[in-house]
Amino acid sequence: MSEIAMINQSEFNLTKVSWDDIAVPETFDEAVALLNAQGVLIETAEQVNPDAFPEVAKEKLVNVPIMLLTWNISDPDRLEFENQYIVVRGITKAGKRFRFSDGSTGIFKQLKQITQKRIAQGNPTPNAGLVIENGLVKSDYTFMGENGKPQAATTFYLANE
Repeated sequence: MSEIAMINQSEFNLTKVSWDDIAVPETFDEAVALLNAQGVLIETAEQVNPDAFPEVAKEKLVNVPIMLLTWNISDPDRLEFENQYIVVRGITKAGKRFRFSDGSTGIFKQLKQITQKRIAQGNPTPNAGLVIENGLVKSDYTFMGENGKPQAATTFYLANE
């Protein structure tokens, strides 16, 4: 058995299951039951590959002193924002680790600009180590949607004060 094919294919291979003898799962619960009946250990992604930085709603970081440990831009060489995002990992001054993603013209745009500026300055770690004493700022606004009706939206920013 190769390192990639960890399931012994002779013992369990869904492509070789005789579906005449076993009901094809139609629901999540039926799929769990099928794998359990076949002796397959079922785990959550969090169990197998836990992230030491739990995802947090950005609202919880408003006015909270934070340090951004790292941030990674999906495609840092692209100039336009469309279909890009950033993943941020950090810690609050109170010692709570967090993770969030952002694709807005708020945090995403700010961190992309900060990263570019730090690169131009020769910073060897341009996407790590940024203290924001006042945490995030929440900006609620209304815009005209495609249907011509006003829609509510929220953008978060790094507090500059």
